[in-house]
Amino acid sequence: PEEIPAVEITSAESDAGIAAIHEEFQTAGVKPSRLDVVLRLDERVKQRQAFTRVHVHDGWVSVDELPDMANLQLVAAEALAAEANSEPDSLIKPIACVLMTLCALEAFINQVAFWVTRCANEIGHSLPQELLVDSLTFQRLTSFGRKWDLIGSTLIPKYWPPPTQLRKEFDFLIDLRNEVVHFKSAEYEQIIPVSKRQHSLIGRIPAGVEVRNIPRGWPNRLLTPSLASWSVRLAVDLITYFKEKYRATRLSS
Repeated sequence: PEEIPAVEITSAESDAGIAAIHEEFQTAGVKPSRLDVVLRLDERVKQRQAFTRVHVHDGWVSVDELPDMANLQLVAAEALAAEANSEPDSLIKPIACVLMTLCALEAFINQVAFWVTRCANEIGHSLPQELLVDSLTFQRLTSFGRKWDLIGSTLIPKYWPPPTQLRKEFDFLIDLRNEVVHFKSAEYEQIIPVSKRQHSLIGRIPAGVEVRNIPRGWPNRLLTPSLASWSVRLAVDLITYFKEKYRATRLSS
């Protein structure tokens, strides 16, 4: 018998959400694809822990699982941000939250790369050269920002790059992550009296992020609970923007 692959999205989600996507797209005259289901905007998607694929063989069934690591990491970042607010003087939760947020954003765009290579025919897209090799090579060898730009310009060409402010904050988060992960011990920072020469990140702090007014180095001043909360909000905003514009692009195709 023919192997019949089926994509489920965890038992925590209702079939009604998937049925609604099919109805919406069919009403618009667009044949729905698996990518439309994966990238749908639905609050229940936050509960998704993995994708499962069921194969029906001759008298037996096998089940494969693909963890939704982007979702798990974003939920973890949200939990860290909430905990950071109960420890206002701690650096541990804010730095962990920033790193986990970027992990979630990279896992998300890697997930999109995985699905788009499998659904290109379904959504009528020709893929860029980097994705023609295979999605795993693309995920491993392509830089983080390049992945977003390449996939964004492929799937939502009219809407990528995102609005200026969202892009500026995205770039700030990337630069902050790179700075704390690959911290370069170049020289001492004068803290008393406070030096007029500030680290470049301090001058780019997004609105709503509070900095500690203490005579300490820039990481101690910048890694605050408000930074943790902001990083999660940015990740949610960017993923939501991507999904919204993908849906709009598909429905207008």
